[in-house]
Amino acid sequence: MSYLVVFFTSLLVTIFFTPYLINFFTRVKVVDNPDGDRRINENIIPRMGGIIIYFMAMVSVISFYGDLTEVRYFVIASLVIVSLGIADDIVGVNWDKKLFFQAIAAIFLLFFLIPFFKTLTFFGISIPYPFDLFLLLVLIIGCINAVNLMDGLDGLVSGLSLLVMCVTSIMGYYYGNKLLMILSVSLMGSLIGFLKFNAYPARIFLGDTGSQSLGFFLISVALLASLDVSKTALDLTFPVILLGVPIIDTLKVIVIRSTHKKNIFLPDKSHLHHILFGMKIRHKVTVFILQGFSFLYAAAAIYYIRGPEYGGIILFILITIPFLFVDKIVNLAQQRVHSFYLRDLYAKIPEVFITLFVKFLLPIMSLVLLAVLIELIPVKSDVGNYIIMLSIAFIVLLLMYSIVNYQKNKHISEILVFVNLIMFLLYSNYSETIHNSFNLLSFATPRQLLVLIVIPIVVFFLFFRERILQKKATFLAGIDLIILVFIVLLTVSSSLLPNTQIVSINTIVFQSFLLYIFYKVIVSVKVKFQISLYYLSFIIPIIILTVLLFNR
Repeated sequence: MSYLVVFFTSLLVTIFFTPYLINFFTRVKVVDNPDGDRRINENIIPRMGGIIIYFMAMVSVISFYGDLTEVRYFVIASLVIVSLGIADDIVGVNWDKKLFFQAIAAIFLLFFLIPFFKTLTFFGISIPYPFDLFLLLVLIIGCINAVNLMDGLDGLVSGLSLLVMCVTSIMGYYYGNKLLMILSVSLMGSLIGFLKFNAYPARIFLGDTGSQSLGFFLISVALLASLDVSKTALDLTFPVILLGVPIIDTLKVIVIRSTHKKNIFLPDKSHLHHILFGMKIRHKVTVFILQGFSFLYAAAAIYYIRGPEYGGIILFILITIPFLFVDKIVNLAQQRVHSFYLRDLYAKIPEVFITLFVKFLLPIMSLVLLAVLIELIPVKSDVGNYIIMLSIAFIVLLLMYSIVNYQKNKHISEILVFVNLIMFLLYSNYSETIHNSFNLLSFATPRQLLVLIVIPIVVFFLFFRERILQKKATFLAGIDLIILVFIVLLTVSSSLLPNTQIVSINTIVFQSFLLYIFYKVIVSVKVKFQISLYYLSFIIPIIILTVLLFNR
């Protein structure tokens, strides 16, 4: 439960304080101005938002880990990196000075890691001393820069980092690594909260403060996760596979710039995300493509750990080949692939089916789903009063934030519905429910019905949404797509690293996302219910948890 406290605290603090950072950095002119040569933003966007992610990660480590002496070099290294990022965001730092301070941070990280391993291997080859330390140093500096250079699209680096933290948190839990768990879980909470403002269309950027800090954290957690597998050897193959997208993309750019006799340290638009976006592919689709490859590399990394190592390396190579030529593949698809058959099918479906869906099927299924949710209401729990009170406080604070945000901006943060649903199903899973007492729907479990009801409704709506809504409409936001990839990766990770608790959390997150998407279907068809359903998603968990508090 302590890890859940870390996760939800990081999420809550990030959601609460990021709007203040947006206003502050805008006021003091720490912003990214539109720049046709390098940047794709058309408006002035504040940067340096990643400071909140760094802050929550380090506060969590210092507060929950306990042994500060053991992590002192790690803390110092992170301070060097975040200080460099802040300086770069405010006054700008030349590439040579960046490399110097990144090298200092990498050396401190080496001091932190050295006591944990005796030998270092890379793709099955044992690297002798001192070349092993030099290779590790290059990898650390290279990953920090690779992640920093990828930060060119809204939510790209934040989403990629979320996927990596998903893998490392599961490995931390599986191998019992407390530091890895605290760092990964805290960053997951902060990243989900930050993506609310950073996913397309972004209201704030990570800045060099955020992208360099995340690069540092990503390589740190990847190395810590690799150490768990063998207590005496550090295998750099796992971090390279796990961080395949930024590493391969950066290596490709270095080759391109070298062949064109350009300075490899000076920025341009030769990175894959710039190329794909320049091909007139929609912003969030470009991010989704790269997140998809991040998912594949993450799955290959887990397979490398759990399966035969050569199998993971083969998967890495098989993924890298299309990744290197993904722009050519996408260009070919744009020219050759047409959706005539789908368009014909789309047009031939009689209007009566659309009418039946809107007027009868959706309302009926909504009532059945309501009955399912009633059966899932927790009525008695063994969870401690302290945790329940913290949960109530968490939802109340989110509700207060939502009310203030709506009154100020006339905007609701729908992703918070997803968070509330996770809280509801979390307590339902670990408590006695109405279903246990009355078994109202005996022919299937409530959770089975939930999936059977929601998936067909969502699929039908996604396919015919323009005919249902009678207008062109965007249904899944950028953050929705990122979380979708995250959930798929969580599912794959839980199957490759089997553990009862991990599988349980995966099921809860998956079902919460299904309910969240069903909510979005309802409010898209019946807009008048949006505000009511949104606030009910806060009020109902608060009431249920209050009842649990007194029903001991």
